[in-house]
Amino acid sequence: MGMSNLFIRFFNSMIQRGGEYKKSLVSIDCGLTGGITILRENGEYLYYPMPREAKELDSKTLYTLLLEAKDIVIEEQFLIKEQTNQVANMTIGKNYGVILGLARATEAKIHIIHPRVWQKGYIFCPPTRRKTKKDHIILAHSLGMPKNIKSDGIADAFLISKYFEKISRIKAKRK
Repeated sequence: MGMSNLFIRFFNSMIQRGGEYKKSLVSIDCGLTGGITILRENGEYLYYPMPREAKELDSKTLYTLLLEAKDIVIEEQFLIKEQTNQVANMTIGKNYGVILGLARATEAKIHIIHPRVWQKGYIFCPPTRRKTKKDHIILAHSLGMPKNIKSDGIADAFLISKYFEKISRIKAKRK
């Protein structure tokens, strides 16, 4: 689906809701094949691939998706990954900076979360085996993400939102 179609779909859903924005939780995996999950107050999840135009991040569409957020949870990214090449590392760093800048331009509260922190909340596989992207997708499907979504970026964004939702409930109970 092209990014202009994604943009149109988002605004059509806004029109169907009577044109009002509902405050939501937006979770972002800003990797090369990243994804965005929006959790609305009514419990409905929306799933989006990282908006792109050609090979670049589509900042207009991304900003539009972020406008409806009360909280934005961004997975912290690292510039140096031994498994990837230098161009990929630079692209990840650039995307992370753009996403963080767009998030700060909204009125939402921003939460940066390290992958090891949210991944501790889930048991992906036996400790003797290294987890894979497929493990993230399988876990996300078991927690309610639709089976037709096969993107590890969207799966990670969904798992981040589930983790954040869980720790938010724990914090609320403590108050």
